[in-house]
Amino acid sequence: MDDLETYKTAYAREKSARKQSEQILEQKTHELMQSNIELQQLNETLSRQQTQLVQTEKLAALGTLAAGIAHEINNPMAFVASNIQALKRYCTSYVELCRLVKQNQQSLPDSVSSGLDNIGKKRGVEYVLNDTELIFSEVESGLIRVQDIVSNLKSFARTKPGERHHSDVNEAISSALKILANELRYKCTVTTDLKELPSIYCNPNEVSQVFLNIIHNAAQSIETEGKIDISSRYIEMEAIIQVVIKDTGKGMDEETMAQVFNPFYTNKPMGQGTGLGLSVSHGIIEALGGSIKVTSQPKKGTTFFINFPVEQRSRPRNVYTRWDQR
Repeated sequence: MDDLETYKTAYAREKSARKQSEQILEQKTHELMQSNIELQQLNETLSRQQTQLVQTEKLAALGTLAAGIAHEINNPMAFVASNIQALKRYCTSYVELCRLVKQNQQSLPDSVSSGLDNIGKKRGVEYVLNDTELIFSEVESGLIRVQDIVSNLKSFARTKPGERHHSDVNEAISSALKILANELRYKCTVTTDLKELPSIYCNPNEVSQVFLNIIHNAAQSIETEGKIDISSRYIEMEAIIQVVIKDTGKGMDEETMAQVFNPFYTNKPMGQGTGLGLSVSHGIIEALGGSIKVTSQPKKGTTFFINFPVEQRSRPRNVYTRWDQR
């Protein structure tokens, strides 16, 4: 009987010890699994940070390259633009002289008048006179396009904000529309609904650049005829100014929308876009503590929602920030 009691006691102790060991083993296994999960998460975080660091270095290199290219283009562009204006003045004088001679040709001696007719027919003087103004208009348009490219390159490379002061967002919209007036008038019907807004602390040239880039893209997306609707309003509960720019252009698919703010990404034909406009715009808006979103459908147009906080958070200007956080 004593042996049986001893056996039961030993068995109970062994069972208790085994159960306790199993509990410890289970706890340790759980802790090991938890540590393994945390290690995997840390490894994934490290991998992402490494990828982001590489991306940041690439973008920093691109920014330096862009700044150098912009500087190299800007120097010759300055005297080309100046010389074109001088040449335009000279040609305007010659055109006026030729038209004056033509108007008074009947009063000239027959030999001189006949000589002028021969030169006019041989050289196509009338065509030259009519075409000169168009040629200069196209040259100036090309120079403005190059200047826009240089401006975008400089904005992409800039790491510090420009001079800021209290400005009116509606004035920035109006400024952009004036600059794009010639491009818009032939194929776009532009409607605006601009409400009274509080001022924001910003660089007005940079904010105008945002609207310039987006409206210009909207115009280019319209192939023949279409509409661009622009509205602004102050949302008091959120303390933000919201600008909505909607077009009836060809729109974008989801794959394009996912990349639309990427530097140097463009779905335009070769020579019609640098892929910097929306990337620069995103950097400017983010530097003001704002946000920009886009919705679009193929063949149904595109809408941009731009939010500016009235009380901006203090952020250093850095167009790379978004990519560091991807």
